[in-house]
Amino acid sequence: MLSERQIKEKKSQLLQTKREITKALKKCKKGGKVWKKNEKVLIGITGELKAIRYILKGRKLDYQSLKSKKAIESYKARMNRVKSLVQSTLREDFSSRDDDNLLCIRVWEKQGSKPRMFLEKFQAKLIVGEFGIPESITRSRRMLQRKHVSLRGNLYEERHNADTTFTDQYRLEFDDIY
Repeated sequence: MLSERQIKEKKSQLLQTKREITKALKKCKKGGKVWKKNEKVLIGITGELKAIRYILKGRKLDYQSLKSKKAIESYKARMNRVKSLVQSTLREDFSSRDDDNLLCIRVWEKQGSKPRMFLEKFQAKLIVGEFGIPESITRSRRMLQRKHVSLRGNLYEERHNADTTFTDQYRLEFDDIY
């Protein structure tokens, strides 16, 4: 993880690059190849800067802090997108039904993650909300598997049997104490 000083240095570098690209955009023909390329880079830099601001302020995006109706609707839409991606991934990839880590990777690949993506860029996109949060992905999997029998993996029954066995055993041990 980067230190606060390193993050601030990265922010200043990104701001300098953003200024240079903005100047270059003014000199290019609008809609041309160079202009489109510079615009894509500028969009990426803007996203990274937004993530850095979130990191430096120590803020986390949570449902309670969303105030406006538009922000709440955006949050709900993002959660529904994650749910639909999880559902399609569970239908297509049988091995992801039993492995949450693999499921997260497959969902992130569908959201635009690349195998050789830089860690800082991945972290920035995860913080900004472009990628689904692992907890949301696994919660969606649990809910979908509870509702739809066809999406359950081979370990679903074993997990639930182990859960009830553990609960019963824990209850017996706890009752012995009192």
